[in-house]
Amino acid sequence: MGRLQGRTQEVIRLASGKVLDATTVGHTLFVVRGHADTVRLYQIVQEAPDRLRLRVVLRHGRDDALLERVRDDLAAIAGPGVLVLAEHSDDIPLERSGKRPVLKACATGSTSLHAR
Repeated sequence: MGRLQGRTQEVIRLASGKVLDATTVGHTLFVVRGHADTVRLYQIVQEAPDRLRLRVVLRHGRDDALLERVRDDLAAIAGPGVLVLAEHSDDIPLERSGKRPVLKACATGSTSLHAR
């Protein structure tokens, strides 16, 4: 049987070597931590191997305390040594590709994984 190729997954490789993937982060934030009812859209942008920016569109307007809880939950997922900055956003626009990636990696931290 030949090599099985799956869909390329959005991933971020942190300075520690830890890899965050969109599925695991989404499951943890929305299912485990319970943010599905409060967060409409989000995007995590890796600005450096040890720094993430979390953009959040909340379902019911701006709420700084809720934003900080989501930020804290992402920081726990990322682990020690990673600075997580969070900001409210009114929208997260689609990219030219017509997609809205959940994770966007910086050039030095980017990688892509394929199912094998």
